[in-house]
Amino acid sequence: MWRRANGDDDIDSLLETYLPHVLVWDLGWNPVGRLASLSRLAESASLVLALLADDFMRAQARAAEARGLLLRNTSIDDLVAALAAVARGLSATDPSLSLPATTISASPFGPFLD
Repeated sequence: MWRRANGDDDIDSLLETYLPHVLVWDLGWNPVGRLASLSRLAESASLVLALLADDFMRAQARAAEARGLLLRNTSIDDLVAALAAVARGLSATDPSLSLPATTISASPFGPFLD
């Protein structure tokens, strides 16, 4: 079911009415004000799949405990797959939003042996 919330009170009402397993939360093109609502949704035990315009808000959406992160222009097949994953308690992230690879300069357990 698709519904558009018109404010925080409307969000609470919709959550109580529909009891969704997963919410798709479109952060829009100017997401700064919507991050607080995203955090509140995640705190309400709702699983949230966030749609992002680009990777600028990736870290903030992840910190707000969104279980899924996709670009707004994702394909319907990817959206359905991500919804299924998040509904099963997994996380789903668009590969282009993945965190950059990190390198480990030294092992805390000493040098690797051949």
